[in-house]
Amino acid sequence: GEVDEIALNGTGRYVRLLGIKRGPDSVYSLREFEVYGAPIVEESTSDLSAVFIVGNDWGSGYCGSFLVSNNGLESVTGWSVSVNLNGSTLRSDSWNGIFSGTTGVIGVQAGFSWNETIAAGVTEGSVGICADRDDSTSGALPVILGVSP
Repeated sequence: GEVDEIALNGTGRYVRLLGIKRGPDSVYSLREFEVYGAPIVEESTSDLSAVFIVGNDWGSGYCGSFLVSNNGLESVTGWSVSVNLNGSTLRSDSWNGIFSGTTGVIGVQAGFSWNETIAAGVTEGSVGICADRDDSTSGALPVILGVSP
């Protein structure tokens, strides 16, 4: 085998590796695949942070939950997450939230009184979405742009 080291500059969220068989009897193998770099840290103007956790991915779409954490010392009521759906269209089977659109950049917020307040030191994870990818081969997932009280 041989080692290919490719130096890149820039930022990104995904790395895709495509293996191509040269003929019907040929094979390829991959022993290691490593990506190095410093993580991108986003500035936050509040004590809230959010991540999107995929629960199910079937290629042409996915479902997952938003985990919104209150890292502050006081409860927060009325939180909102700004999300770029990244080439996906929201499905009607999303749950427990209010969604400001179905494509592009949307707002996501709690849909009920029981999930709108996040106590200090607590993570709220009851709001989720299902979406279909516009390009079923992209593997793209939502990108959280920000979270606010």
